Amino acid sequence: MAGEFVILASEEYDVGWMYFFDSKRHQESADFRDSLGGNAPILVDRSDGSVHHTGTARTAAEYVQRYRDRDPNDERSWHP
Repeated sequence: MAGEFVILASEEYDVGWMYFFDSKRHQESADFRDSLGGNAPILVDRSDGSVHHTGTARTAAEYVQRYRDRDPNDERSWHP
């Protein structure tokens, strides 16, 4: 089901911004059935605007550190 999303929070880091989001419908209804499952934060790179999906197993700070330490030629080098 396609729908609208809302940004719940953002965090700024030296490498870019982390955005936390949910479905607009869930925020309006508070009904668990309207929530998104596995909606991991998104990291937007400060230098080029590229968008990177993170995960839900680690903290945002851990994903940012993994992104800092990544091989820039291999997206899989930092992803869960």
